[in-house]
Amino acid sequence: AANKLKSFSFGNSSDLSEDQTVEMFKEMSKGTNLKCLGPLGDVLAVNRLEHIGTVDPETLARAIHNLETVWLDFESSSLTSAQYTAIFKRFSMEGKLQII
Repeated sequence: AANKLKSFSFGNSSDLSEDQTVEMFKEMSKGTNLKCLGPLGDVLAVNRLEHIGTVDPETLARAIHNLETVWLDFESSSLTSAQYTAIFKRFSMEGKLQII
């Protein structure tokens, strides 16, 4: 249901279970209307989601590149090196992502 919205606020970054986090990014990787995670104008750092490290790297990369705006916080990250690699490799491909 969140994929039909333009933005989606999680509240607390630990509000989603591991299964919910994995499933949400799996659905987002197939396509989404979301422009960003978090309320518009206050983008949530993707890598601060509690269970983000359990999402498949390619699935996460596709999901992120289906957004227009994403915040990656390099100081406080739960992303794995494989996830970062997949995200950065997708920069050479077309996607909606405009602002990091």
